Amino acid sequence: MRQSWSKGSILAAVVLGAVLSPESAARGGDGPSPGVPMSGLWALSGSGTAYESDGSTSKVKLGTLVAFLDTDGAGVDIAEFSGACGVFPATSGVRLPNAFFAEASGASMAGTVKVDSSTGEGISFKGSALFASGSTIAILTVKAKRVGAPDPASSIFFEDFEGGLGDYVETDLSGAPAATLWHAESFCDVATAIPTAMETTAAAYNRGDEVPPVYTFDTGAANTGAIEGKLLNIKKALGVAVSFDILRDTEGGSSFDQCFFEVRCESDSSWSTVTQITDDDITCGMSRLTVSLGPMDTTLNSVVGGGPFLHRFAFDSVDGVGNDTLGWYVDNVDIGVVKKASSP
Repeated sequence: MRQSWSKGSILAAVVLGAVLSPESAARGGDGPSPGVPMSGLWALSGSGTAYESDGSTSKVKLGTLVAFLDTDGAGVDIAEFSGACGVFPATSGVRLPNAFFAEASGASMAGTVKVDSSTGEGISFKGSALFASGSTIAILTVKAKRVGAPDPASSIFFEDFEGGLGDYVETDLSGAPAATLWHAESFCDVATAIPTAMETTAAAYNRGDEVPPVYTFDTGAANTGAIEGKLLNIKKALGVAVSFDILRDTEGGSSFDQCFFEVRCESDSSWSTVTQITDDDITCGMSRLTVSLGPMDTTLNSVVGGGPFLHRFAFDSVDGVGNDTLGWYVDNVDIGVVKKASSP
């Protein structure tokens, strides 16, 4: 294993050195010019070879979104993204007037940058990347173009629950249709309406639809339930962005009263967790919280790259203790896409 990794690292150093040597990058970091601005979202593609510890090789391709951050005005931080062999970790490095070099444990990337003459910003780059994951080392030639954020006009799904649960259906956590505590709700207690920013109705997980209403999810036992959205078909999308508003008052933390936003490909039987909502004590007496996901989220992008997908909001109390609080409300679910490169 060590011998194989050593060979791969030497080969990677040669490939990266053809673009930008670490020594020259370090010198550039001390110079007067911080280099061209690169902050933003980039559509990246690449191809190369993966080397296994047993000596075998295979061809690999990469197509994903990656975020560049200029945090100190002179360096470049690259957010993690889905790689050919797993998740490419976040890296940090330096920028030159027309190049960059960034590295982390098991990963490095370098490139030469094309600059927009009118704005002075980087608009594309070509380079090389090394990615090590487990027993695999991948060496890739990469290229990327800066892309814009999702435009409001790119929204492909929106639900505000003003007409009930709308395009959502109640299911158990296995995905089978079932009666759950989810319902359309306008109040947090008999005298307090939901925040005006959520208009008149939201989807709620509690017993507020009972007569008389009970604004907790305490059933005397553990309880679960999900609302599943309709099938969405995205073709050739660079990425996906999801946002929704929430109220949440539960035990807090991640171990009990769990709240998940999940996705799955139409052809898959299991759900992937995009995020677990752990923010708590966001009640009617406060502003609602807007949760924004993607388009850099690796789980979302891996699903939508495969075509039709579904999403859901799932609740699991885990136990029957401490369930005498408001529960979870969701509203204004908006899903949009980045379909092509545009101005930053």
